[in-house]
Amino acid sequence: MMYSTCWRLVSVNTTRSTSRLYHYGNNPTIKLNTGCPIPVLGLGTWKSKPGEVLEAVKYAICVGYRHIDCALLYGNEKEVGQAIQAKICDGTITRENIFVTSKLWNTFHGNFCKVKEGLEKTLTDLCLPYLDLYLIHWPTGFVQGDELWPKSPNGEIAVSTEHHFTCVWQEMERLQKIGLTRMIGVSNFNQAQINKIMSIANICPVMNQVECHPYLNQVQLSSFCKEKTINITAYSPLGARDFVSAGTPGPLDDYMISCIAKKHCKTAGQILIRYQIQRGHVVIPKSVSPERIAQNFEVFDFSLSDQEMNMILALERGKKGRIIKFLEAAAHPEYPFTEQLEKSDPAKKKA
Repeated sequence: MMYSTCWRLVSVNTTRSTSRLYHYGNNPTIKLNTGCPIPVLGLGTWKSKPGEVLEAVKYAICVGYRHIDCALLYGNEKEVGQAIQAKICDGTITRENIFVTSKLWNTFHGNFCKVKEGLEKTLTDLCLPYLDLYLIHWPTGFVQGDELWPKSPNGEIAVSTEHHFTCVWQEMERLQKIGLTRMIGVSNFNQAQINKIMSIANICPVMNQVECHPYLNQVQLSSFCKEKTINITAYSPLGARDFVSAGTPGPLDDYMISCIAKKHCKTAGQILIRYQIQRGHVVIPKSVSPERIAQNFEVFDFSLSDQEMNMILALERGKKGRIIKFLEAAAHPEYPFTEQLEKSDPAKKKA
């Protein structure tokens, strides 16, 4: 399969939206289907511990990051908000200079009041009046309540089918219309689920955020979303080492990646990030290390050749490459990764 790079990066953007001037410094952007720009490189905050994420976000903004990816589930949005406010107060950025994404957690799948409650909690924690992008975190609803991981009497996660994600999407549209978020999208949705959204949507999703790295390239899903004018954000672009067994090699350890990195005098992480950017994806590597945060931003001074892109693409491992399986929600009828479930072994479905 030949790979060609056809997305255009825009270094400085002066697009006006809702009478505000949004610009993101030296962080290149791509345009979403609304015409609004999004910085192509963001800082992921998943698994960033409270006590670490505050300084990580402040440092990232100083380095030049203008896109921060958050979620209510991560449990650190208060510190992320404190960091953003600190950099606004010291004059490094204005609110219009920072693109903030967050996500609606599964226990907030419900009517408008419930969905709005989820977003308002995020806005309160972040100390922001609005988000730039709000995503449905997963297509699988959980039973509502104070627990983010509600349990059923048998000890398994208590999933809920009361509010289908298509109904939740209609409430998300209302959130955009009243100005609590500039744009809306989805996360961890497969092609069939996106089609269901498109069949009822008055507002097209701008984004589908999914696990994406050389062992799980998401080629079909990426092409499908592009046809629908939906962009891809690649999470875990370096391979999510926290979720694999110690000693298990990942994309960062791949010999092919190391050879390409050596040729460009770059790190393996920088190659993996650049790979996603040249595919036209937004990419959100996570780190709390100042050194890594700075390194991850140094990806705009080189390019991978078409041959190198194809070599990386060939590392695909299919369903074996998926790290984030989210089997806690496997019992839900809208579980998005059905290929991970072996139909011949019912016990697997309950794992």
